[in-house]
Amino acid sequence: MSTTSTTEVEIQMGVEINEIEKELTFQFEYIPCSKGSRDFYGQQNEPDTEDRMEFLAALDEDGEEIDVSNRDVECAREQAFEYLYNG
Repeated sequence: MSTTSTTEVEIQMGVEINEIEKELTFQFEYIPCSKGSRDFYGQQNEPDTEDRMEFLAALDEDGEEIDVSNRDVECAREQAFEYLYNG
């Protein structure tokens, strides 16, 4: 499979933690789609992949890692894809 370059994406988003609203920075690694390898006759040896946005961390204003809900991660992931695709 060919090597693909990744891009780090940061999204600022407000979330509620223990009934307190906090502004967090969600860090993701964007991995673009890639075409799987093919043999001499064009038969696929490895599958194609889709774009992925891997969650790395959610940080508070002091840079401390914060545990967040899956719902908050998915919401931030959607914003990260929108940021990449729409600028």
